[in-house]
Amino acid sequence: EFIDDCWIQIRDANGRSLASGLKRQSDRIDLRAGSDIRLVIGAANAIGTMRFEGAPVDLGSKGVVGNRAEFVLALNE
Repeated sequence: EFIDDCWIQIRDANGRSLASGLKRQSDRIDLRAGSDIRLVIGAANAIGTMRFEGAPVDLGSKGVVGNRAEFVLALNE
C-alpha cells in the first residue's frame, strides 16, 4: 500500500511486466506470481506496507540507496 506518489516496476523471473508506472497515495497492488519477482521502487519512503507470501517485507534490508530500491523477492518452494 502506498502512502505517497511512487514510481514502480515489477517483473517476473522471465522479465514479463506485472505492474509498472506511477502509483498514488492509497493505491494498492495485489499480485499472484508463479516465480520470483524483481522490483524497482522509485521512492521507498512512499511504501506504507509491503507483504510477500503473507510476511511483511522490510525495505530497510533491501539496500535502499537515495530512496530508490531494486531487489528480488524469491518464492519459498
